Amino acid sequence: MQQTPAHGRALGHVVLNVTSLARSVPFYVEALGLRVVGRTETADRNRIGDIVFLSFGANHHDLGLREVSSIGRAARDAHDSPGAGLSHVAFRVGDKIDDLEHVVRNLMQAGAHSVRAVDHGATRSVYFNDPDGLVLEAYVGDDTLPDGPLTIVAMPLEIDFDTGTVLHR
Repeated sequence: MQQTPAHGRALGHVVLNVTSLARSVPFYVEALGLRVVGRTETADRNRIGDIVFLSFGANHHDLGLREVSSIGRAARDAHDSPGAGLSHVAFRVGDKIDDLEHVVRNLMQAGAHSVRAVDHGATRSVYFNDPDGLVLEAYVGDDTLPDGPLTIVAMPLEIDFDTGTVLHR
């Protein structure tokens, strides 16, 4: 059975690896008018690094800044970019987990490598590499900026690669 290609809805966010959060955060706030809306939970920093999330005001976050020195072995092992520059580009592909599973099946059919799923709380994501090794993220969930503090978590989700199902914990 041939799968229909998944269609992205919007560019979700970009995460940049920076050499200094102390220098970069004020720059993006002052130069571009972004505001800080959250930071990775302390318990998750070893797994994904120290990331500050910024928003223009409508979305959950538009930009993530991750300090290179905080990227531990776990992030490097997950094939995330460990040097200064682009970490990954995220594409919103829908609202429901079914939409994300459709993308997983398409990725499997296309022979994608390094596919991993993560529960970020408000969103559920699948990370994978493009043919050049760039890290991409497809996600579903709620992008709206909450009234209170933004909490970002990174709990691994399992993928059943036989069926393309994202297994909930």
